[in-house]
Amino acid sequence: MSSLLTYRFPLLTAVTWIFFLVLMTIKLADLKIISFKSTDVQINKKSSGTYGKFSFKLTVSTNKQEVFTRSYKTLALSNGFIDLEKLQKANSIWMVVSENKSKSNEFQLYSIADHKPGRLRIFFEMISYLINNYLLIICLPLILTLLICTKEFGRDYQYINQPHQKIISASYFFNALFIALIAIY
Repeated sequence: MSSLLTYRFPLLTAVTWIFFLVLMTIKLADLKIISFKSTDVQINKKSSGTYGKFSFKLTVSTNKQEVFTRSYKTLALSNGFIDLEKLQKANSIWMVVSENKSKSNEFQLYSIADHKPGRLRIFFEMISYLINNYLLIICLPLILTLLICTKEFGRDYQYINQPHQKIISASYFFNALFIALIAIY
């Protein structure tokens, strides 16, 4: 039990990352790539009521009455993935969407482009999607880590030995990386 308390900070940091990666894996397993002729889809962008001027919602409707939606933050890196002008001029529209419909009878839109997206783009768009749509859920383990491990952030925290100090330092790095990921996206 003593070593669990000693290493609670790195363990909770690992739980934070594992939780995020499990959500990523679940979402990546539930996607499909589809394409439409540009004449078969209608793309609408409107300001979202959730964050006002800081976000917008993209809705793609098809002739078959299928609806694909996604929320984007206005001041985030995730906007770098979408170019509405290119999409309006494109001959075909490629989308990465959820396999199943949501409760609102819409498909979740993970990515949209004028060309077939590669694996790397899908991966980064999925990170963006998770952070935009599941922020509170993915931050919960991090918040718990920061609340439970307040002692580790104090100036007078005593390391047991050199390996313990390295593990705690690595935990600081991974928590900072997680916070930076959220801030960027």
